[in-house]
Amino acid sequence: SLSGLVPKTKSSTQSSWWGDYEWPHLEYNRYEQAAKLEEKADETSAMTTAFSKLINLQEFGLSMTSALGWLNGPDLSDRVKLFNSKPAIFGTQYVLPDRELRKAIEEWDRIVEEQTCASKRMTSRANRCFFKATRELSLQSGLPRVVNKNIVPITAEIQSPIMFKKVNMEAQKDTELDLELDNGILAAARGVIAARTGLPTIGLKSEAAEQIEPKSLAPEQGEWLMEMEWAQGAFLSSWCIALLDNPGVFQCLRTFNIANLSSGLLPSLQRDDVWRALPSLDNLTLLVSPDWRKVSKNEQGEVVTDLVRPSSAASLFYNFLCALFRENKTIRTLKVGYIGGGENAPGMFARNQNVVPAPLWLSSHENPGAEVQDTLSLPHVEDFTLTNCWLAPTAATNFFASMRDSSLQTVTFDSVSLAADLRSGPHAPIPADPGSIPSRRNSWLYTDPVVGSWSDVINTITPGHGLNRMRYFHGQTDMDEPPLPPQTALRSINFTSCGYVRLLNVPPTDLDQSAIPEVISGPPQCLRRRKASLLKLMLDDKSDTYLGMIVPALSDEEEGCLMGVWGMEMG
Repeated sequence: SLSGLVPKTKSSTQSSWWGDYEWPHLEYNRYEQAAKLEEKADETSAMTTAFSKLINLQEFGLSMTSALGWLNGPDLSDRVKLFNSKPAIFGTQYVLPDRELRKAIEEWDRIVEEQTCASKRMTSRANRCFFKATRELSLQSGLPRVVNKNIVPITAEIQSPIMFKKVNMEAQKDTELDLELDNGILAAARGVIAARTGLPTIGLKSEAAEQIEPKSLAPEQGEWLMEMEWAQGAFLSSWCIALLDNPGVFQCLRTFNIANLSSGLLPSLQRDDVWRALPSLDNLTLLVSPDWRKVSKNEQGEVVTDLVRPSSAASLFYNFLCALFRENKTIRTLKVGYIGGGENAPGMFARNQNVVPAPLWLSSHENPGAEVQDTLSLPHVEDFTLTNCWLAPTAATNFFASMRDSSLQTVTFDSVSLAADLRSGPHAPIPADPGSIPSRRNSWLYTDPVVGSWSDVINTITPGHGLNRMRYFHGQTDMDEPPLPPQTALRSINFTSCGYVRLLNVPPTDLDQSAIPEVISGPPQCLRRRKASLLKLMLDDKSDTYLGMIVPALSDEEEGCLMGVWGMEMG
């Protein structure tokens, strides 16, 4: 763990005939725990022996990530710290929560109940003080009492910034009252969390004392990252050798779940001999955690951590998949995507942010608006799932065009967002229609969708009815019945929680994003102050033009098109 690391000594005590003295270490001074991990990972024979004991192996899982990816700091909410869930490695889902999860749920319910009671008591007391102060002020000035409409009395709903279960934070209003009152309410609730769980509180004092500052790591933390990277590289090397030394054990392996892997470790698995040693593999899940930094030594021998573009993980991912499926013909079910960022990421600096491009095409960081040319080819995959990333419209259409003669039957987009169209020329947003909502939602009957929108992309890639056929069935065209798309193996395309992203670091001159709404966020004032105070501590790569932010907006016209033509549900 990066927190609680003790700085290393730079010298050791040496003894001589005239006494003891301090002398710099002759070799690099290692962390004992990291050195033991690497030593254990290097025991290839032990891993080979362990693998040889496996019998009738059908499913295998791997989850290994370093802290080189996105780091959460003091921006995490109390609820996230309390639950602290880990990524699931195997697909089996238990209906009932385990003991730790049940305990966390019970603790959180009690915290919410106690905080609500405390908020109501403090709200009543604060409001009495508020009206008393205004009354005394009017008496002292001799003027009639005037109520400032911009100042609203405190309510329990407004001043509950850690209430996630029953309070919609985006819907709350601001207050111009002093922050000391809501600090007192927060202190009461956070004291309960600290007392019951042993977790650090998130008050202003604890933030200043937070040991992890993601933007600026301490030297000892950089050294720990470097040594853990060594240990992980040794583990993967031993894992590959042990797998190759046990061909009979992995002969019948059908499912391989890589639930979390740092993008920098992808080249370590880009080995043809390893994948050839899995002849029965037909189900692969690969979720990658994009690296945000790299660790190295400078000329003075000091460990430095430099930021890297997290979206560069897409190129590594694309190259890995191209190399894998250049020869592999057994994998029929494939799920790829990213861990971190997007709508499921914890923390106010990660939720709905830091979305990276899908590994379906080779992106150019020099020119985000460049045409999409090379796209991933999966000729033998039948069921393909893409999760937690963004797509360029041309990348989506090119991918489906390249898969026209393949075995692809089902495609699932899970939390996949669409970026602006990369083709040249401006793309005007859907014009505002002064008509009623029902009339706007039926505009697809006589108006073509915006170029590069989901409606436009789906109309191009759908294996079923398109816009023209639906207009024909509604009697909105005089043409003959439009033909169905050419028959292919593709049977269905499923969409779960999909929308749009804006690439906030791209200049308007390089990419026209006028068709996508601006990102508008209106959290309560207490959260805005908190975010401003933490901004200097958190990772933030303004140079990465491929980082996207989810836009939670969809026009009435497009909603009507998606629901009316393809029967989608909004939620």
